Amino acid sequence: MTGEREDLYEDLSEIAPTVGYYINTNENWDYYETSPKVAEIFDKRGEMKKDLDRVDAKEAVFEENVKAKFGSQKLMYLSVTDNEIRYYAYGHFGYLYDTYKFNRAETL
Repeated sequence: MTGEREDLYEDLSEIAPTVGYYINTNENWDYYETSPKVAEIFDKRGEMKKDLDRVDAKEAVFEENVKAKFGSQKLMYLSVTDNEIRYYAYGHFGYLYDTYKFNRAETL
């Protein structure tokens, strides 16, 4: 349960054991730092290591595919629904640009 659902903590605690946590996305986008902390709470460090290794492998393939297809073109993240088109700037998906060294499109 994250901070944005903090208002439900007491209700959920009545149903089952509940863990509330907060991740400061302005300072801590690094899931390599955050995930082991959460895994330690639940004594699941081994499982988390396997999961992080699996993510690393998938990220490597993703990075190769994107760079092969787009080279050094500028990229932006879009969310398209029936009602709207959203552009997500660096601040929202900055970790992806940083991780894969993508060239950023201009902020509108």
